[in-house]
Amino acid sequence: VSVYGTAKEMNSKGNPSANFNVTWEFKVELGFQYLVRFHYCDIVSNVLNELYFSVYVNNSTVSRNLDLSTLTGSLATPYYVDVVTPIARIDNIRITIGPSTITNVYPNAILNGLEIMKMNN
Repeated sequence: VSVYGTAKEMNSKGNPSANFNVTWEFKVELGFQYLVRFHYCDIVSNVLNELYFSVYVNNSTVSRNLDLSTLTGSLATPYYVDVVTPIARIDNIRITIGPSTITNVYPNAILNGLEIMKMNN
């Protein structure tokens, strides 16, 4: 409930031409890869195929035009995506969510939870 029942959402209500991203930065140790787990649950849409957004790690695209309802077949269904970063050469990881590049969809994006785990062999 604490992860999938809450979400950070773009605050684009009332502005259908909004074009901005929401970004977080986390300190990491150099020389390691990191497993980044994105937790999603579309608790903001009223109908299927309404929420499309893009996700980035350090300016690299993780998901472009992500539609959670297509992946889960319903709304309010937990879903997660795992991404492994390249070896860290800078001391932070930047996580960004932003609007889709698809035209004719309302600009919005959500993130319910995030885990960052250092990998070591």
